[in-house]
Amino acid sequence: MAIEIRLTDQHLPVSPAFIDFLYQFLIKKTRKNHWHNQQSEALRNESEAVFKNAVAHVEEVSKNPVAQQTINRGYDLTLSIMFGALERLESMQSSKKFILVVGCPRSGGSYLTKHLFMSINKDIEMTPGVIAHDGFPDPVPFSIQKSNNAHTTLTRHMGEYIAMAELFFSQDTPRNGFTIIPKKSTKSAYYGAFFNDVLGKNAEIILTIRHPVASCISTLEKSGGPTKDNKFKVRSNIESWIDRDIKFLSGDQDNEKQDYFDCYLKYWENYHYSIVTSGLLANKNVQMVPFLSDHLYNMAAGFYERFSDSEQTGSRQTAIDDFITDKKQPLQSDWVSKGNEAVARVASMWKSFGHEFPVEGVLENY
Repeated sequence: MAIEIRLTDQHLPVSPAFIDFLYQFLIKKTRKNHWHNQQSEALRNESEAVFKNAVAHVEEVSKNPVAQQTINRGYDLTLSIMFGALERLESMQSSKKFILVVGCPRSGGSYLTKHLFMSINKDIEMTPGVIAHDGFPDPVPFSIQKSNNAHTTLTRHMGEYIAMAELFFSQDTPRNGFTIIPKKSTKSAYYGAFFNDVLGKNAEIILTIRHPVASCISTLEKSGGPTKDNKFKVRSNIESWIDRDIKFLSGDQDNEKQDYFDCYLKYWENYHYSIVTSGLLANKNVQMVPFLSDHLYNMAAGFYERFSDSEQTGSRQTAIDDFITDKKQPLQSDWVSKGNEAVARVASMWKSFGHEFPVEGVLENY
């Protein structure tokens, strides 16, 4: 018995981020982006602005032939992923090298992503956040809601992202036979096998790792400073991810009654377990970078040696900004001991699966 199933754009609607990108890239062509400026970055939810822009400009986008071709390509990729049409993914996988910068927030990923784009001659101010940064695709813990579920949404987002990347990098000169496509991809840690299989065996992972005390304090600094009585509070994107992950793992507990660092440590520890359990480290091309000035600087310098034209390498390397790290002072006396215990637990878990956690580099300042 044959059953005919029809999917329409009502079942798989185009994402507002996709429409907004097509408008900004193909029609407006003037918007500057600030994802790379981590010193002045405000942690905020921009989805509302993106949605408003998409609604305002969807008609213009619908009349643009290149935009329509890209939307169709997004649907083709989405269905290829959804139904395992591997032959339709092969040409993308064999000609593109995706380089994903993965790591807990505030661990140096934006710095490396910025220099990856600069090393392939991209103007970072004219590179949209949806292409470079980690808001899209948006892998989240599984949930099912009216008209969608997290897995289908991720599949659609991935198809759309690849279509956007193909358009954005379409004029790039291949390097060693590949179009280089960098991406800061914090949340691919939760869906490692998905990203590995969809992007193919040529994809690379750069994994940044920072001590939980330092990354917690940095998150506090970027989210408005210490909270009242050191209790957890959701004020920023990162804090919303912490809240979401703990509730996903522990049920709908009221995290705002919990100690801030205890909540952060649960998030940090689960994130680094997920790197292993999601299958991300099954990728054969993984480099790990502890949050140390010389390690991050040398990694960035290596991008220019690898990707820049030979006559440009020297001048571009001199433009690399130093990555300055400082020892973050814990707000409570037990933070360091708790953090070091979490590092030891993660290292033990990684070792049990044959992976080496860079303990020495992570503990250097603590």
